[in-house]
Amino acid sequence: MRLAYFTPLPPSKSGIADYNSELLPYLAKGAEISVFVAEGDELRENRDRADFSVHEANDFDEICERRPFDLCVYHQGNNPHHEYVYDRAIRTPGLLVMHESCLHHLVAWKTLARKDLDAYRDEMFYAYGRKGARAAEMRAHGMGSEYQQFLMPLNRRVALGSLGIIVHNAYAASNLEGVAGDIPVKVIPHHLSPKTYELDGMDRIECRRSLGIPDVLIVDEALSVGDVYFQRKSLDRMEYFRKAGKTVLFVSHEPVLVQRFCTRALWLEQGRVAMVGDAKEVVTSYQAFCARLEEERLRDLAGRGGIASREHDDILRELKLTGSRWGNVRIKFTGAEMINSRGEQAWIFKTGEDVTIRLRIEADDDYPEPVFAIDVHRFDGVFVGIANNIDTHPTTLPVKKGVNLIELRLNRLELPYNAYFLSLKAYTKNEGPDWKDPAGIHNQMYQFDVVTDRLIHGLMRFDAEWRGDTINEPKQESVALP
Repeated sequence: MRLAYFTPLPPSKSGIADYNSELLPYLAKGAEISVFVAEGDELRENRDRADFSVHEANDFDEICERRPFDLCVYHQGNNPHHEYVYDRAIRTPGLLVMHESCLHHLVAWKTLARKDLDAYRDEMFYAYGRKGARAAEMRAHGMGSEYQQFLMPLNRRVALGSLGIIVHNAYAASNLEGVAGDIPVKVIPHHLSPKTYELDGMDRIECRRSLGIPDVLIVDEALSVGDVYFQRKSLDRMEYFRKAGKTVLFVSHEPVLVQRFCTRALWLEQGRVAMVGDAKEVVTSYQAFCARLEEERLRDLAGRGGIASREHDDILRELKLTGSRWGNVRIKFTGAEMINSRGEQAWIFKTGEDVTIRLRIEADDDYPEPVFAIDVHRFDGVFVGIANNIDTHPTTLPVKKGVNLIELRLNRLELPYNAYFLSLKAYTKNEGPDWKDPAGIHNQMYQFDVVTDRLIHGLMRFDAEWRGDTINEPKQESVALP
């Protein structure tokens, strides 16, 4: 069998490179293997291998045309070293070895990191539809967390284009998107490196010295790649190293992890030291700084009438939705504000905080019984809830010709940490036909954020209270039957 084998090789800084460096000599005993790499130093250092040949990835088409391969094998990872593997796997179907089920970081690097929002949005829409396109738009504007990337692993395109898939554990198999019975999936555990046997019998100090493990552990954004299992293993290893009294230099954009693992922190802002000190104090200051920047951004967007733009409207039309604004403008929204519990205009709130939404409208006539509604959607398009003055919170809100103010007070905003959008709706009267002819709609145009230190599962936190009582039932006395 003649195999085209796509994988990084040492000295590439990829664990998959080391994995295949150990595995290939065994596979080469049963097949003719041509390995394709993307970096010059990989080619130079492996050119003289006797058991398999090594070629530039760009030479694949020419080599295959001269003498076709029986199968392409793709070792897919989630970092830039595997971009060429991903691209070729999509173009030429083959056997896909998924070392990591989450490929979101790689796709984001290929697209967003190169300022190609259209390509990123296309990938997200292909994998997740409207929800994905919304998430892509948010992430392009700096909203979202690392955890959200694991919820959307973005492996659908490469998985569905394969002839078969190999994964190393059942979790990875369950995380494949859209794969049905027509594409075979096989779980093959990761092999045990021969290095393990070399270390057998050594004490801890000798092992560390042999492996080149320093007394200072440097972790630079390592937790942004890999699956959840990999993250947990990494966190456990960091914790072990810290408790052993060693020094850990941890570089991260995740404040929660910095507080968890670090006693002291250094905050860099545009290459300069902004603050050094106790980890909790530095993280608190950093979060306050980020909150101020986000508050300014959201206030600026709201002041300009929401996030509506030609690009925003194009996205909505592309997804077969109506544009961001429509209506007969008999009642027109001219301004929207959110007020926090201190009476200040704000667009970032804490869970449980009282919030007032103040709307400025213009009416072309007097309307004695108009209907107003405010919808809330999560950043990914999930509908959270609605408040209106007809059935959820019935009240009469007559408006006069000219400028009017309408307010909605939300007592205790029990939403979890996330980004949300407000939709504003106005109708001139409460009659069935009027629903088809709204006076004004602003569709998901006003963003607000919720921050929290509470644990909330689901879309919201219920305002609930548990109670319990001990019930002492009277003891039943036995009665003798005659």
